[in-house]
Amino acid sequence: MHNDRLLPLLLDAGLSQKEAGLYIAGIELGEATIQRLARHAGIKRPTAYDVTDSLEKKGLFSVSTRGKKRYFIAEDPENVLGLLKTREQAFLRALPELKVLFN
Repeated sequence: MHNDRLLPLLLDAGLSQKEAGLYIAGIELGEATIQRLARHAGIKRPTAYDVTDSLEKKGLFSVSTRGKKRYFIAEDPENVLGLLKTREQAFLRALPELKVLFN
């Protein structure tokens, strides 16, 4: 199963366990309702709303509305690379201060 390899990578990229699981579910399902995503990821629907909000803020999910239904779409996996680069840049900015503390 892909999750065995992909989940640890997404966790290393800074996603929580639930975020990583829901993101993988979104990639596997394509455009899906929150109920379908939650079931596929093995989490409760109310939790899935919180997690998709978090993923949307990170640029990993988008939302489409048709009629009264909302559909969630996983964004390109290259966006995860953007998260890693952002974390690296933040660390590089803090590195001089850390080196001062180290010395």
